[in-house]
Amino acid sequence: MKKRTLILLLLFGGLFSSFSVCAQNIVKFTYDECGNRIKRNLQIRKVEENGRNVENENEYVSYASDFIGTIQVCLFPNPTEGKVSVSFFDNTDTTIDAILTSITGTIINRRRCVSNQHEFDLSSQPAGIYLLKLVFGNETHTWKIVKH
Repeated sequence: MKKRTLILLLLFGGLFSSFSVCAQNIVKFTYDECGNRIKRNLQIRKVEENGRNVENENEYVSYASDFIGTIQVCLFPNPTEGKVSVSFFDNTDTTIDAILTSITGTIINRRRCVSNQHEFDLSSQPAGIYLLKLVFGNETHTWKIVKH
């Protein structure tokens, strides 16, 4: 009886591990000094771009998600080669001020976000680190964007 149970466990373990290998999505968590989770980064395998299959190229789209009060903010892709999309998920009409700066503080773009989807274009900027400051009410959150 023990041998049969062991074989079944190995069979199911192999079956479930094959599903996780197919998914190839990566979730990374960042913690502060006290052990509190402060950031979640999800890398999703890109399977199609402009109708072209890129699944075999193992390309990943990385996005970050966090909350500003009750508003969920998603930023993707990061790192980027040019354009960065920011999505806001909230049931109410909210206004968020967005300021995109270089690492030295030079303002590249400033706008008032009243819709749920915005795109920032860094194509004309050199590779480097940029900061996107989102201000909602009295809360301010800063996101680091890496451009290749």
